[in-house]
Amino acid sequence: MPILDLDPELRKEYISQLRRITIAVPRIFKKFKVYGYLSLNLGIDDKGILTIHSYQDNVTVIPVKRKKRIKEIVVRKLRNITFPAPKNKKGKPIKVINWRVTFKVGKFRNIISLTKQ
Repeated sequence: MPILDLDPELRKEYISQLRRITIAVPRIFKKFKVYGYLSLNLGIDDKGILTIHSYQDNVTVIPVKRKKRIKEIVVRKLRNITFPAPKNKKGKPIKVINWRVTFKVGKFRNIISLTKQ
């Protein structure tokens, strides 16, 4: 079920939790730049655990050798997000599949910010 079949109150809560995500980066990555866009196909199981089905990015990381590590940090942060158990408009538990979310990726000091588009 796509996110539109969720209870409207839960849908608002899910969207607000993903509106802006900040990720603190370890100090070992002092000087780096990151910018671009990140698109994810998400799923939420009946217990509220977020899963990432597919991952597409148009993210630039300088220096380039840090790109893989930055991606790992971002995906790890996203996988640690949990939501209240999803229910449809009638109150029955459901799974959310194929929910597409796009984030604008940026950096301020040592914090990566993901802003939902």
